[in-house]
Amino acid sequence: MPVWSRTALALLIVMRWYDGAAAADSIVVTGVWMRPSIGATGNSALYLNLFNAGPAEDALVSVTSDAAAQSQLHMTETDGAVVGMRAIATLPLPVGAPVALAPKGDHVMLMGLTRSLKTGDHVAVELRFKIHAPMTVDPTVAMTPPQ
Repeated sequence: MPVWSRTALALLIVMRWYDGAAAADSIVVTGVWMRPSIGATGNSALYLNLFNAGPAEDALVSVTSDAAAQSQLHMTETDGAVVGMRAIATLPLPVGAPVALAPKGDHVMLMGLTRSLKTGDHVAVELRFKIHAPMTVDPTVAMTPPQ
């Protein structure tokens, strides 16, 4: 193989690696926390802030944890004095716009908890995106957001 071919191949490999490394850092997650178990229902809510620093719109498509049998992305809606939740399939993550999952707003419901969650506990949670590689976060169970 000629020298220029080996150089071109090495450059291509480096460029592919760089693209992958840049993509791996394109979703920034901060302020991750979750509520203690809610009553006898065995549910909890997960909150976090997402920021898409990547080159294209993405979406949060699912959340899983071994601490819950099921999880759903929920949108909070207000109709007059009535506040309700409904499950949504995906949560859009526009480029350059922060997306907050917070109390009294959009959030992730963890249902059918496999264990009781008490203040101070940590739970591994996997976030799956439409484009971005999955990532695992480790929220602290608390009554209020982290400072």
